[in-house]
Amino acid sequence: MSYYFHHIIECDKLTYERMLRYWKQKGWGDICDINRPRHVWTASEESEAYVKAGTYLLYIVGNHRPDAQELMEWLEDDLGVYSIHFSFWSIGECDDEWFQSGAFVAESALPAHTAVAEYDYNAINRRKAPEGFKTYDDCDIAIDPAVWKDITA
Repeated sequence: MSYYFHHIIECDKLTYERMLRYWKQKGWGDICDINRPRHVWTASEESEAYVKAGTYLLYIVGNHRPDAQELMEWLEDDLGVYSIHFSFWSIGECDDEWFQSGAFVAESALPAHTAVAEYDYNAINRRKAPEGFKTYDDCDIAIDPAVWKDITA
């Protein structure tokens, strides 16, 4: 039986560059402890309040791992960055709410200019988003494209 974890990581350039170095050393095609992100965005220079230009937003999905504790250990122990450089939110496949630091959080506590993308039962494999937001394949959040620029490779 599979159990997926979804993670949102909001981080600075230092953290993002260390993640890239880690994935490149492991090889993009190799199965790593931490999967390559499905989606990556960066805040543009024109960003609105509450999002610093140059901030990165990553969406990672893992099968069985990493859970939130393993993700924290990877960021701090393996990459050598500490929580002043990043924030992350997680949700399990069977969970109804996102959690951060071991506690469930309201949708309003997700990163600025993101929203939960609800499943649209009137479409096949589609998510619906609030007006002005954009949804992405295999992603449970919607992004405000006026703030977050998609840089997924």
